[in-house]
Amino acid sequence: MKKATAQVISPVTKIVSLANHEGLKIQSSARKSGHIQNSYAEGRIALTTTGKIEMIEMADILYIKAESNYVRLFVKGLAPYLMAKTLKKLSPVLLQAGFVRVHQSYMVHPSLIKTYFSKESYLILMNGDQLPVSRANRKTVMDHLLKWSC
Repeated sequence: MKKATAQVISPVTKIVSLANHEGLKIQSSARKSGHIQNSYAEGRIALTTTGKIEMIEMADILYIKAESNYVRLFVKGLAPYLMAKTLKKLSPVLLQAGFVRVHQSYMVHPSLIKTYFSKESYLILMNGDQLPVSRANRKTVMDHLLKWSC
């Protein structure tokens, strides 16, 4: 498990047309043209781990889990990243990238949801992980999933 330092994401200047969100950098051609409605997040975020900065594709993020004053990013094919940021601080950028808050502690992109069990209030991701859905977020989850329906 990679643990990030306290300066995980330092304040940076804006890269594209996205405002600086407490140091989170995102690059996205989709944002330039304004075509991000139902496309999965095209962009990257910079993560500082011990002695290096890694650029992670937004499309590689499976989901984000809040853990007190930290968030854990679950990324395809990699160990989870622990970041010294709250989910509240990352939410605006993740929401713009199409992620949806499914629980007080979880955010996921709707394109990665395989099955949503509304009665039991949980969902299964494409990779098999199971995430809870809070009562407060049931309608939001349903609305986002219906946007992806044919």
